[in-house]
Amino acid sequence: MTARGPAFGSSGRGCYGGYGDAWDEAVEQARVTLYRWAAEGKPRTYTDLAREVTAIPWPEDAFTHSGQQIGMLLGQVSLNELVRDEDRPVLSSIVVGGDEHVPTRGYWTFVRTELGIPVPRSDLGQLEHWQAEFAAACAYYGPKATSA
Repeated sequence: MTARGPAFGSSGRGCYGGYGDAWDEAVEQARVTLYRWAAEGKPRTYTDLAREVTAIPWPEDAFTHSGQQIGMLLGQVSLNELVRDEDRPVLSSIVVGGDEHVPTRGYWTFVRTELGIPVPRSDLGQLEHWQAEFAAACAYYGPKATSA
């Protein structure tokens, strides 16, 4: 885990795509799903998450709106779980790209820009950062799965 920087939570909250209350339901469905996956201790794909979140449409699976919909959803879920005074892992660390088997570019932009986490730019540095964050997310959020 990494200390959260000054950019913490500058955006990403609110509704996406004009879905209204359905967006809030999608955020909750995603949160419950990510908690369950954290308890299982293995990463799942963006497409897996899109299939679990039924409150909003996914006409192109995780690629809906060029991936922006899944990115906004994961960003909001992650921001909702973080607090400024407590160092918690990023919940969206549980989800990876299906081909890459690691988080994709949007994840790295989110942790650097929105959360202010100084993540290395090298592939190896990112992999090491993600592995640590993934393990921390499983340990922190996994036990909460039964209460979610």
